Amino acid sequence: AKPHNVSIIQCYAPTSTGSEEEMEIFYNTLQETIDSIPSRDVKLLMGDFNAKVGSQNISNSTLGRYGLGQLNERGENLVEFCSTNNLSITNTMFKHHPRHLYTWVSPDQKTRNQIDYILLGQKWRSAVKNVRTRPGADCNSDHQLLAADIKFNLKKLNQPQHPIRLDYKTLDENYRVEIENKFAPLLLCEEERSTDDLWNEGKETIIKVAAKTIKKKTNKSSNWISDETLKEIKHRREIKPRRFDSPVDEALYKKQNAKVQKMMRKDKERYIEQQCEKIEENAAHNSTKELYQSVKKLTKSFKPSADTVKSENGAVLCDRDDIKERWKEYCSKLYKRNEKLPSFHVELSIKEPEPPPLIEEVIEAIKDLKNDKSPGADEVTAELIKNGGPSLEAFYHKLCCKIWNDQKWPADWVKSVFVPIPKKGDTLQCTNNRTIALISHSSKILLKIIAKRMLGKMEAEIAEEQAGFKAGTGTRNQILNLNNAVNTTEICLSVLLTTPRLFDSVAHDILWKNMQDMGFSDHIILLLKTMYGEQKAAVRTTYGLSDWFGLGQGVRQGCIVSPKLFNVSEAIMRNSLDDFVGTVKVSGHIITNLRYADDVALTAGSMEELQELVDRVRIESEKSGLFLNAKKTKVMKIIRTPDVNDETTVKINNEPIENVKHFTYLGVVFTDTYDDSVEIKRRIAIAKNATVALTKIWKDRNIRLTTKKRLLASLVFSIATYGAECWSLKQSDKKRIVSFELWCFRRLLRVSWTEKKTNEEILQRINCDRRLTDMINERKLEFIGHILRRDHHLDNVLLTGMVYGPRGRGRPKTRYWDDIRQLTGLGVKEAIRLAQNRIKWRRLVKRATASH
Repeated sequence: AKPHNVSIIQCYAPTSTGSEEEMEIFYNTLQETIDSIPSRDVKLLMGDFNAKVGSQNISNSTLGRYGLGQLNERGENLVEFCSTNNLSITNTMFKHHPRHLYTWVSPDQKTRNQIDYILLGQKWRSAVKNVRTRPGADCNSDHQLLAADIKFNLKKLNQPQHPIRLDYKTLDENYRVEIENKFAPLLLCEEERSTDDLWNEGKETIIKVAAKTIKKKTNKSSNWISDETLKEIKHRREIKPRRFDSPVDEALYKKQNAKVQKMMRKDKERYIEQQCEKIEENAAHNSTKELYQSVKKLTKSFKPSADTVKSENGAVLCDRDDIKERWKEYCSKLYKRNEKLPSFHVELSIKEPEPPPLIEEVIEAIKDLKNDKSPGADEVTAELIKNGGPSLEAFYHKLCCKIWNDQKWPADWVKSVFVPIPKKGDTLQCTNNRTIALISHSSKILLKIIAKRMLGKMEAEIAEEQAGFKAGTGTRNQILNLNNAVNTTEICLSVLLTTPRLFDSVAHDILWKNMQDMGFSDHIILLLKTMYGEQKAAVRTTYGLSDWFGLGQGVRQGCIVSPKLFNVSEAIMRNSLDDFVGTVKVSGHIITNLRYADDVALTAGSMEELQELVDRVRIESEKSGLFLNAKKTKVMKIIRTPDVNDETTVKINNEPIENVKHFTYLGVVFTDTYDDSVEIKRRIAIAKNATVALTKIWKDRNIRLTTKKRLLASLVFSIATYGAECWSLKQSDKKRIVSFELWCFRRLLRVSWTEKKTNEEILQRINCDRRLTDMINERKLEFIGHILRRDHHLDNVLLTGMVYGPRGRGRPKTRYWDDIRQLTGLGVKEAIRLAQNRIKWRRLVKRATASH
C-alpha cells in the first residue's frame, strides 16, 4: 500500500487584543496552507489558537464534550474552521482532571484556560488514543506541554462480499403472470405437508421466478475518471521507471504527472456537476427518494469499515473465521438467559382457539409491508410478495392458517440476521456497536395479524405514563410532559433511570406469565412462545454469516409484535408504582414517572420520596432480570426556594447516583434552571454542523435556489427544530433563531460576512415565504390544539392542570403558557374551548403565525 505522509502545521493565532482583521488574515493564511497540502496526507495542526471552545454537552466529529471553560467568539471561529475542513479538536475528546486540560496559566497564577489545541483530520480521529497536558514538564513558559498519543493502523484487508440484489424497477407483469402459473397447481395440491415443506417449496418458486423475470441490480462505481485521463495515467506509469535515468526523463515525468493531475481535477469537477444536475432533475420530477440518495452520495463522509474486531481480551482479530466466531460469541452471550432468575412454568391450553386468519387480513397485511427493506435469511423481499397477485396471496393465507392451527413456524420465519452498526468510541470493540436484526418479510404477514388482534387488549393495559409504541403519542408529548412536571412545582427531583439493553434483557417466561395475567388468549401466547422458543440468529460480517445460535432472552428486533410485548413487560413499573402516593401533583394527579419505551424519568418532591421510588423500581426490575445501572443513572434537583439546600444522594444497592445540573432525555437537554435556551443553543450548533456538511450542495450553481431551500428545510431546519413544540421562547432565543436562519441563508447564497450585505438584502434575494420562527410557532399551536382536545389525558392534565404552592423568588421566567398567550391572546380556558373546534383553531393558528 502507498504510504501516507503526515503534514504538521504549527500555528500561533493573534492574542485577545488582536483586531478582527488580524484574525481574518490568520484564518485565511491557515486555509491557504491547508489547501496546499495533498488531500491524501494526514493533516495535523497544533499550537496556540487563543480561543476557548468550552464544554457544551455536545459530542460530534469536530468537538468533544470535555473541553474546559466557556465558548467565546474566537472559539466559535475555530469550531467553524474545523467543521469546514473536517478537523477534530482532539484534546476536547478525552475526560481528564482540569489540571490536565488547561494549557495556559496567567502570570499571577489565578487564571487557567484551554487555548492550545491539537487538530487532526476526522478520518484519522480513531488513531488518537489520548491527549492531555503534562504540567510537570520543564518548559519555562506560561503554556503547558500538550501531548497526544497517536497510533496509526493502515492495514487494508480483503474486499467485502456483496450479496446479489435485484432491480425492482424492472419488476413488471411478467413476474406476476409467472407467479400465477407456478402457484395455481401448488394451491390445488391436497397432500398433507409440514409448514417447512410448504414454505420451502413456495420460497424456492418465488426466488426462481424473480431471478428469471427481474434484472440484477448493478452497482455502478463512481468511476469519474475519463478514458482520456486513464490513457494519460497509463502513459505516466510507462515512463515512471526511467524517470531518474536523466534530467530529461525526470522533467518528462514531472510534466506528465502535472498533466494527469490537472485532467483528474477537471474530471472530478465534471462528476460533481453531473451529480448536482441529477439532484436538480430529481427535484423537478418530485422524486424524493432519488433526490436524497443523490445528496447523500455527494456529501457522504468517510466511515471506517468494521472488517476487524477485538477479542474479549483486547487482541485484534484478522482471521475471517475468528471474526465470525467473535461476533457469535458476543451476541450469544448478550442474549443468553440469566440463570439467576427463577423460571416460571406457564400452563397453556387452547380450550377456545382463536379464529384463523381471514384472507382479507392476509391481503391487508401484505399491502402494509414496506418496500426498499433488506430481506431476512430467506432473501424474499416485500416487493416480491406484494406484486405476486391473488395466487401468492392465497398461498400465504393457506400457510398462515396452517401455522395458526399447528403452532409450528417455518425455520426461516424464526431466524434473525444481526447486522453490526458502529456507534461511538473504539468500534473494534463489539460493545461499541449496536445490532439491527433482519427478519423474514413473509413472517411479518402473520405477525401483523397477531399484533392487530392484540391491539384492543393492549390499549386497555398500557399506562398513561408510557408514551412509547402508542397511537397518538410521540417523543414530543413526553418532552412537554416532563417540562411541565419540573416547571410547575416548588421542589422537583427528577432521576433518569438507565437499564442496560432493556429490550435485550426481557425474560421470556415472565413475559408469557404477564400476558396470561392480563387476559390474552392462550392461543396467541402459545403462538408467540413457540416462535420465541425456536428462534435462531446469526451475525452478518464482511466475510459472511456466523454460525447460528439460540436466543434465550429479549424481545425480537425488527418484529412487529415486539413493541407490544415490551409494553407487556412494563408491568414492572405498574406493579412498583401503582399504590405510591407522591407529592408531585397536578390537579390532584400524582406524577411519579414518565416513560417512553425504555427511557424512564422518575419525579418526586423530596430525596426520601425519590429514594423510595428508585427502590421500588429496582426490586421489581431485579425480579424480572433487569438491573439498574447506577453509574449511568442521573439525579437532577430543581429547587426554587433558596433556603432549601439538600445535599443527600439517592442510591441503587448502596451505590450513590450522581447529582447533575442537566441530563438528556429523548434527545433533549433538561437543566436544573428549567431554561430552554441551553437546548436551543445546542440544537442550533448541531444544525450548523449539518449545514457545513452540505457545503458542496450550497456552492454548486447548477442547483436551483428553490431546491436548496427545500433541502435546507428538510436536512437542516428539521434538526434545529426537534422538540421546538415544547420550547418557551424568550426574546433572546428568538433573536438567536433568526440569526441562525440568516446564517444558513448566507451560505445558500454564497455570501461571505465580509461582503457587508444587510439582512434585508439577504431575505429579499432568498425570497422566503415563511420565517423559521413562524414555522416553530405554527407547529407549537397545532400541537397544543391536539393536546387540548384530549380530555382527561395525562398530556392535557399536565398542560392545563392547577398547581398549588408559591412560585420561586425573583423575576418570573417565561412559561409555556406565556408563549401561547402572547401568540393567541387567549387564556387557558378560552384556548381549551376554542381548540374543540378544529376549523376555528386552524384559523387562529394561521392568523397568529402570520402576525408574528
